[in-house]
Amino acid sequence: MCKIRMNSLVTVFFLLTFIACTSDKVAENPAVAPEFKPTFNFTINEESSSENNGFVVTKTENIFSLIAETALGQVIVSFDKSGQFGAVKIDRRTGTQSITSNFYSFYYNSSHYFEFNLLAVDEVNKKIKGNFSGYLYADPLNLNSEKKYVTGAFEVKYEDSVPGFHGIGNTAKINGNSWFSTNKYVKRGVDNFYTYFTRHDFNGGEYELLIYYRFQVNPIDPGTVVGTYNFTNTDVTRKVEITRFDTSTGIPIVYDCSGVLTITKIEDGIITGSYDFSAVNPNNGSDHISVTDGKFKIIAQL
Repeated sequence: MCKIRMNSLVTVFFLLTFIACTSDKVAENPAVAPEFKPTFNFTINEESSSENNGFVVTKTENIFSLIAETALGQVIVSFDKSGQFGAVKIDRRTGTQSITSNFYSFYYNSSHYFEFNLLAVDEVNKKIKGNFSGYLYADPLNLNSEKKYVTGAFEVKYEDSVPGFHGIGNTAKINGNSWFSTNKYVKRGVDNFYTYFTRHDFNGGEYELLIYYRFQVNPIDPGTVVGTYNFTNTDVTRKVEITRFDTSTGIPIVYDCSGVLTITKIEDGIITGSYDFSAVNPNNGSDHISVTDGKFKIIAQL
């Protein structure tokens, strides 16, 4: 009987020891993180939608692009890694011309009319978080066009995307301060001799930079080719220009500009070059702007 009791005590001792060790190991293991669930909440004129049919979120070099399919339509948001606002577009997909489908953030000084906050960028786990609010317009160049007030908040994962061409963009220093484009559009015109292009670059602030170039229709003059061009405000093309948006009037001030534009390469539909120029407000001779270290690599709109 004593032998049986002793064996029972030994068994109990080992069981208690095993349980204690197991408890210690469980305590040492960190809690399992909950599964990440992406969210995108969106409202148009206070009509809300937290339901969505999926996201496509990419990071191409330093630019993020978020495309969300919601019950209120498609929403596209772009911004850069530092949180500099790019643009917002919505497509209501109304299916009729009598009801406007597309609305855009205003091109000029967009941060004055639209608030964007990038709250977090986690490049290890590839997650971003932010919110936005403001007016979108049927015509992104006309503050008097039909508009919608939108709000949104997102916390999503992204994927890195390889660009078709590396380094596309336009950067400069305006009065010594770094400036880089986060939004743009290109205007095209044709006459009997040339096809003219004007690239309008914005970055959410008060300034706009414009690059003018042309390609030949007339075989005598090849248009814009590799070379250095001295320009003044009287030139029609092969020049660079700056505007400053006046929020009090709702109109951009076009400065008189003179300087140097250098085209260093035109290859595979890509134009690469640099520029430096000075600008004067035509309505105020004491208002000067210096634009230096301008560099661009843009896709030619042929």
